[in-house]
Amino acid sequence: MSLLRDPRLSMAFRLLVGVLFIWAGVVKLGDPAAFEEGLVNYRMLPGWSIPPVAAMLPAIEVVAGLCLVVGVAIRGAALVTTGMLVVFTAAIVQAIVRGIDIECGCFGAGSEVATTIGWPEVVRDAALLAASAHVLLYDRGVLSLQRLRERRRG
Repeated sequence: MSLLRDPRLSMAFRLLVGVLFIWAGVVKLGDPAAFEEGLVNYRMLPGWSIPPVAAMLPAIEVVAGLCLVVGVAIRGAALVTTGMLVVFTAAIVQAIVRGIDIECGCFGAGSEVATTIGWPEVVRDAALLAASAHVLLYDRGVLSLQRLRERRRG
């Protein structure tokens, strides 16, 4: 078996992506006004869409992250995180290209890891995107509730 398809690698990626999504979502839920302001700063969304996106996105991040960590609906959660990472990466790239000087807001505005966006954030998100896509394609449910349920049925 190649390292790429090793179930322990996808489990590690699943846990990494899951924990980061939980953390990012919880931080944003703690300061929804700052997150909403961060969305405005990216200048990507029409004004009417900012409040519902700011209300829903952190909750979706937390739920998807929890699903990955505990191993429930792994493929669906990985599809959600992969899609979100595509959008997050595109948002950062478009802001860089347009010369918009803003903090990332990825882990909440004003958090200890808040940084002005740049190419390092693109690289970070691309690496997380690759990890999430790996989970989507190769995860086999090692150490997951999904696997435990399957074993009890069979």
